[in-house]
Amino acid sequence: MTSSDTTKPHIAIITCPVFVDGLRSVLTGDDNASLRVLKSGDHNRKRLLTEGLADALRASGQGAERAIVMIGAECDSDVNVGTLAREAGAMIPEEKNCIEMLLGPEKRRELVHFLVEPVGTERRPHP
Repeated sequence: MTSSDTTKPHIAIITCPVFVDGLRSVLTGDDNASLRVLKSGDHNRKRLLTEGLADALRASGQGAERAIVMIGAECDSDVNVGTLAREAGAMIPEEKNCIEMLLGPEKRRELVHFLVEPVGTERRPHP
């Protein structure tokens, strides 16, 4: 076996700031992965998220054998984030946003239901 047979593929992980600390805690340095973090607040600026993701995907295509996008597939941008990632050959979770990635779709709905209940009303289980 040659040394190139044991080399792990380089993986570029493109993420929003929500996941940075968690990803850094699990990436050991010998896993051949690099983090590319989008700017905080770009989620609220459609054009900036689109441009930042496109730039990160372009950069990850130079030297990375695989790109993983840790951004919700439906985060607000000028284009569909999931489509942009898939067209660039990157992997992306199907969840809509960061909250859903962490909690799952059902718990996200429960959280939204809880948060939108008027203050002072009895908290009832989400239907």
